[in-house]
Amino acid sequence: MSPQQKLERVRALNHAVQQLALADICLRHPDSTPREQALRLASRWIEPELMMRAFGWDVREAGY
Repeated sequence: MSPQQKLERVRALNHAVQQLALADICLRHPDSTPREQALRLASRWIEPELMMRAFGWDVREAGY
């Protein structure tokens, strides 16, 4: 497999993981807005302090 093919495989797997996480978020929070879904998704990869500073999203209060 070429380096480009490997990189594409990693990108596709990362996308699949994000889609699964987003599906979980939609099941847990069916009335959430697209913005809230995006913040919950981001909060699974970004540390809580940075989420608070960058987006005003308190993971401890709002959850993932």
